[in-house]
Amino acid sequence: MKDVILSRKLLLIVLGALLLALFLAGCTSSRNPVSADEFIVAAEELSFEVHETPMDEIEHLTDVGLVSSFSANRGTASVVFDVYTNGDSAKGNFDFYSNGVVDLFPSPQLEEIDGRSAWDLHQRRSPTALVVAIRVDSTVLGASAETPEDVAAVDALIAAIGY
Repeated sequence: MKDVILSRKLLLIVLGALLLALFLAGCTSSRNPVSADEFIVAAEELSFEVHETPMDEIEHLTDVGLVSSFSANRGTASVVFDVYTNGDSAKGNFDFYSNGVVDLFPSPQLEEIDGRSAWDLHQRRSPTALVVAIRVDSTVLGASAETPEDVAAVDALIAAIGY
């Protein structure tokens, strides 16, 4: 009987240590922001058409720290990449994009929400559609796609920039 109790305690200790290790690994996980130039290169390599948004069209956002904004399109895929003066400014825009994720995709098959000190993620998807918002430090990416091919293209772009 003592052996059974001891082995259960040992099992609980081992499981607790594993869970703690997984939790700590997740907390320290981070992503590095890319520059606008790195985003443009990655998008163009994946056959996205990239355009810089003229600042006079978005000058109302310079008050909240927007430095530059780019859009990348391919088929039904639409990606916006914004650069802000700091992470706090970017966080406000991420929250706006995150609300859009819910509005644009009210009934997903999969939803993922994750937030860390330097990055945030909110995505909803099905096999044929995707809406995602990602903040990494002072950059924000918002994307949507409505075909399996374009979902794969957006996923490839996000992977290419390490977001």
